[in-house]
Amino acid sequence: IKTGTYKDTPTATLADRIKIVQKAAFNGRRLVIHSGGSHKDAGDLLEDIEQLKLGGADGSIVGRNAFQRPEKQAIELLQSIQDIYLK
Repeated sequence: IKTGTYKDTPTATLADRIKIVQKAAFNGRRLVIHSGGSHKDAGDLLEDIEQLKLGGADGSIVGRNAFQRPEKQAIELLQSIQDIYLK
Protein backbone atom coordinates (compact mmCIF):
# COMPACT_ATOMS: atom_id res chain seq x y z
CA ILE A 1 0.00 0.00 0.00
CA LYS A 2 1.79 3.04 -1.26
CA THR A 3 -0.77 5.85 -0.96
CA GLY A 4 -3.85 6.92 0.95
CA THR A 5 -4.94 6.15 4.47
CA TYR A 6 -2.63 3.17 4.91
CA LYS A 7 0.48 4.48 3.13
CA ASP A 8 2.65 4.33 6.28
CA THR A 9 1.13 1.10 7.58
CA PRO A 10 3.43 -1.95 7.84
CA THR A 11 2.61 -4.81 5.44
CA ALA A 12 5.57 -7.16 5.87
CA THR A 13 3.69 -9.94 7.67
CA LEU A 14 0.32 -11.57 7.18
CA ALA A 15 -0.68 -10.17 10.59
CA ASP A 16 0.15 -6.64 9.37
CA ARG A 17 -2.05 -7.08 6.31
CA ILE A 18 -4.90 -8.60 8.32
CA LYS A 19 -4.86 -5.54 10.59
CA ILE A 20 -5.57 -3.40 7.51
CA VAL A 21 -8.47 -5.63 6.48
CA GLN A 22 -9.93 -5.57 9.99
CA LYS A 23 -9.66 -1.78 10.17
CA ALA A 24 -11.28 -1.44 6.76
CA ALA A 25 -14.26 -3.50 7.99
CA PHE A 26 -15.94 -0.52 9.64
CA ASN A 27 -12.91 -0.04 11.90
CA GLY A 28 -13.25 -3.52 13.37
CA ARG A 29 -16.98 -3.29 14.02
CA ARG A 30 -17.77 -6.12 11.58
CA LEU A 31 -16.72 -9.74 11.72
CA VAL A 32 -14.25 -10.76 9.05
CA ILE A 33 -13.80 -14.45 8.31
CA HIS A 34 -10.76 -15.19 6.16
CA SER A 35 -10.64 -17.84 3.45
CA GLY A 36 -8.34 -20.73 4.17
CA GLY A 37 -6.98 -21.09 0.65
CA SER A 38 -5.33 -24.19 -0.74
CA HIS A 39 -4.55 -27.40 1.13
CA LYS A 40 -1.44 -26.96 3.31
CA ASP A 41 0.53 -29.09 5.69
CA ALA A 42 -0.57 -28.69 9.30
CA GLY A 43 2.45 -26.64 10.35
CA ASP A 44 2.02 -24.06 7.58
CA LEU A 45 -1.71 -23.83 8.20
CA LEU A 46 -1.28 -23.30 11.95
CA GLU A 47 1.36 -20.64 11.26
CA ASP A 48 -1.13 -18.82 9.00
CA ILE A 49 -3.85 -19.13 11.66
CA GLU A 50 -1.48 -17.68 14.26
CA GLN A 51 -0.80 -14.71 11.96
CA LEU A 52 -4.53 -14.24 11.36
CA LYS A 53 -5.13 -14.21 15.11
CA LEU A 54 -2.28 -11.72 15.69
CA GLY A 55 -3.82 -9.49 13.03
CA GLY A 56 -7.19 -9.53 14.77
CA ALA A 57 -9.07 -11.92 12.47
CA ASP A 58 -12.42 -13.15 13.74
CA GLY A 59 -12.02 -16.58 12.17
CA SER A 60 -10.89 -18.55 9.15
CA ILE A 61 -12.37 -21.05 6.74
CA VAL A 62 -10.36 -24.28 6.79
CA GLY A 63 -12.73 -26.85 5.26
CA ARG A 64 -10.45 -28.72 2.87
CA ASN A 65 -7.56 -28.51 5.30
CA ALA A 66 -9.63 -30.55 7.75
CA PHE A 67 -11.79 -32.72 5.50
CA GLN A 68 -8.92 -33.96 3.31
CA ARG A 69 -7.16 -35.55 6.28
CA PRO A 70 -7.84 -38.75 8.18
CA GLU A 71 -10.42 -38.16 10.92
CA LYS A 72 -7.98 -38.32 13.84
CA GLN A 73 -5.59 -35.83 12.22
CA ALA A 74 -8.48 -33.54 11.27
CA ILE A 75 -9.80 -33.47 14.83
CA GLU A 76 -6.32 -32.72 16.21
CA LEU A 77 -5.85 -29.93 13.64
CA LEU A 78 -9.22 -28.35 14.44
CA GLN A 79 -8.44 -28.51 18.16
CA SER A 80 -5.13 -26.75 17.52
CA ILE A 81 -6.94 -24.04 15.55
CA GLN A 82 -9.44 -23.58 18.38
CA ASP A 83 -6.57 -23.32 20.85
CA ILE A 84 -5.03 -20.49 18.80
CA TYR A 85 -8.25 -18.49 18.51
CA LEU A 86 -9.24 -19.03 22.15
CA LYS A 87 -5.94 -18.05 23.77
